[in-house]
Amino acid sequence: MSPPATQNNSHSSNRFGVRLKLEPVRRLLLIPCAAVAIGALIIVHAPAPAELRAPALALWLAFEGHEIYSFARNAGQIDALWFSGPDRIRGRLSPGQWLDLKIQLGSVVRSRYLWLRLATGDGTRCDILLLRASLSAQDWRRLQVLLRFRA
Repeated sequence: MSPPATQNNSHSSNRFGVRLKLEPVRRLLLIPCAAVAIGALIIVHAPAPAELRAPALALWLAFEGHEIYSFARNAGQIDALWFSGPDRIRGRLSPGQWLDLKIQLGSVVRSRYLWLRLATGDGTRCDILLLRASLSAQDWRRLQVLLRFRA
C-alpha cells in the first residue's frame, strides 16, 4: 500500500500503512446486539419503580441502537489507514481519496482486538473494530504499540 501523496515513505516505527480487512467483522454486530438485549432484560427486571424503568429502558435502547447503527453504517467505509506519527492518521475511503482522522476518546486497545473511534475534520465519526487475525503479525504489533502510546 502506498502512502498518501502528502506523506514521506519512511519506514520508522511510527510511520506505516495498514490495509484493513473489515468484512468478517460485520458478523460481530451480534455481540453488541446480544449485550443490548441483556441490558434491556436487566433494566426490565431491576428492583426499581416502573416509572423509572420505562425511561431508563427507552434511553438505553435509543443510545445503544444509535451506537450499533453507527458502527454498521461505517463498517467497511475505510479500507486502509496510514499512520505518520502519533497525531497524524489518514484513512482511505477509496483508492486515491484520503481523509485526515483523529482518534477519539473511547478507543480501546486489547491483545485480541482494537476498537478505534475516529472522527474526520468535520466531526463525522467512524468506528473501526479490528481483530488480531485480520492483520499481519507485524502490522498488528505496530498498530497496537502506536495506539497504546496514544491512549
